[in-house]
Amino acid sequence: MRRHALALASLCITLAAAAPALLAQPRIPTVDDLLSLESAGGSQLSPDGAWVAYTVTTTDWKADAFVGQLWVVNVASGERRQLTRHPKGISGVQWSPDGTWISFISSRDEDKPQLFVMRLDGGEPLRLTKAESGVGSYQWSPRGTSIAFTSSDAESPAAKARKERYAPFEVVRRDYTFAHLYTLNVAEALQAPQAGRARTAGTRYTVQAFAWSPDERQIAFGATINPTSCGERPPTCTSSRSPPNPAPPTPSARWSRSPAPTMAPSGRLMARKSPSPATWEGELLRLQRAHRRRPCSWRNAGVAHRRLR
Repeated sequence: MRRHALALASLCITLAAAAPALLAQPRIPTVDDLLSLESAGGSQLSPDGAWVAYTVTTTDWKADAFVGQLWVVNVASGERRQLTRHPKGISGVQWSPDGTWISFISSRDEDKPQLFVMRLDGGEPLRLTKAESGVGSYQWSPRGTSIAFTSSDAESPAAKARKERYAPFEVVRRDYTFAHLYTLNVAEALQAPQAGRARTAGTRYTVQAFAWSPDERQIAFGATINPTSCGERPPTCTSSRSPPNPAPPTPSARWSRSPAPTMAPSGRLMARKSPSPATWEGELLRLQRAHRRRPCSWRNAGVAHRRLR
């Protein structure tokens, strides 16, 4: 029922945003017309099923950018409200598990994207993070006490000096940045923005998708050894030791196009997709046990665990 309600609400939002264009006098649209169309997306149903939070993206021709703003719609009445209006926009909308907060990523305070929260009834957003390189992706813990997020390594002094002397540029297949996993305490972050506690580190792998265990004691994540984006299929890896000296990753025996893990409600099993070993085409759903003290034992799993205490 929640999926059907979310799909119906998303359809209504999209039709409402497109209504002015549909009612206008028919004519051949120009490229500018198409780029100027508003679009709704990223819809998230509230935990109680009463509201849908979503983004409406518009074109800012002066800034040469697409800007997303946060909206909410009441499922029962259809009432819509716009909650943000900052020119930098927002992305990555999520609800806190108890429905108290709506979280999103924005660069409103600086050039780096940071994590913010605000209440359903509006008000000024509260900034939760002060990650030096900004926030990539994030996820609330099941009980809402913590948030895990990814952030890239900070720029090295040599790279900063090179940028100041010459100009920003990148050496292909040499200037890699590695994303790592961090966590923060929500109660502390509501008092003052937090840099987060590093859960992975080093230049041996970069963290991709991740998932909390139901008891909030573990995070399963997919990682790749080679961060290049030149069309290669990246091998996944595993790691188990706690910072500041993470264990070197162990490449899995199979390639993976979708290393994102999903934890079972019991916390004892994880599921992920991987290509068929026979043809590398199509995908298989694989299950494995979630160990607490060591990396995944099944070599095709392609995910790692990080114990949080």
